[in-house]
Amino acid sequence: MQRTVLKTMIPLVTLVLVAGLLSTACSRGIVRFKDSGRSMTRAEAIEVARAADLGRVADADAADAPDLRTAALTELRSHGQDAQSLADALTASLPADYTGVPVYVEAARVDGEDCWIVVEAKPAASDASKLTGRRYWLLDRRTNQVVESATLN
Repeated sequence: MQRTVLKTMIPLVTLVLVAGLLSTACSRGIVRFKDSGRSMTRAEAIEVARAADLGRVADADAADAPDLRTAALTELRSHGQDAQSLADALTASLPADYTGVPVYVEAARVDGEDCWIVVEAKPAASDASKLTGRRYWLLDRRTNQVVESATLN
């Protein structure tokens, strides 16, 4: 009797745990925000951008990018006044149909300057229909002006 109960309970418990983990992973927002203030070189900032997880936007249709971008910038605004200022600058500086979606934002000191590292998922040159590429932006935190940007495919 106990073996039968265990045989029934183990798969059930496993199913409940997997469902819980999946619902937690799926509920993650679009933008990962870090206000680390850590110091790094420009080369290290580019490596951070290369390693950033594109999250739930990875492989999304490029046609959905403007709506995903709007949602990401709305989410970014919830991380305080500085992040709100950055989101406003990103909104104002690019057209509404721009296909880059911010997925990673970090406040850091890059080569001694306070900067934002912004990573966007964007259509790749090899497949413009999906958000599989990435673009790196380095912006001055005081002015939100672009210091450097590059496509990292």
